[in-house]
Amino acid sequence: MLTRRTMLIAATCIMLAPAARAEGLADDVSVEPKTFTLKPFMLQDVNGTIVDRETLSGKFVLVFFGYTSCPDVCPTALTTISAALQQLTPAEADRLLPLFVTLDPDRDTGKVLSDYTAAFDSHIVALSGPKVYTDSLADQFGVKYTKVTPDPAKPESYSIDHTAAIFFLDPDGTLIRTLGHASTPDSLTEAIRAAFKVRPAG
Repeated sequence: MLTRRTMLIAATCIMLAPAARAEGLADDVSVEPKTFTLKPFMLQDVNGTIVDRETLSGKFVLVFFGYTSCPDVCPTALTTISAALQQLTPAEADRLLPLFVTLDPDRDTGKVLSDYTAAFDSHIVALSGPKVYTDSLADQFGVKYTKVTPDPAKPESYSIDHTAAIFFLDPDGTLIRTLGHASTPDSLTEAIRAAFKVRPAG
């Protein structure tokens, strides 16, 4: 019988490619709506519970890659997601799983991630994992990121430039839409409700 560890190693070997890197923030990504379908992956939530492709089945999913020390882009994106969730009814919100995938697992421990996402909305699930697993998932979405260390004498004082985009997937893992950094809560809510109408609950 295949264990989760074996499956993860196999999936990583299949999917892993050199991770793209770029200086500065970018909203542009290479994946196209309706043609992208999420492939197997495996990370963990703040409690150490495995989250994989099968975990997401049956849910519409929002995915954002970032890190808790991010000065403005990440708080803005999570505030947008939180505000959109508040505009949904409880039944609508239950159909949606917002994921925050950290690009800084060295500093973003489970406790740090838990406190961070809780400050925005309890629905947001933070995920982390070894760099190779994070890169594998980021590469699927065309997410680019790079560590920036202004002072080599202080290697611990770094920031991360990264793609700023919210990815919206249907329950089959197909990309419905990519929302850029300038997207508003209203535009996100409209996209979510439009998708719900196409695929009603039940």
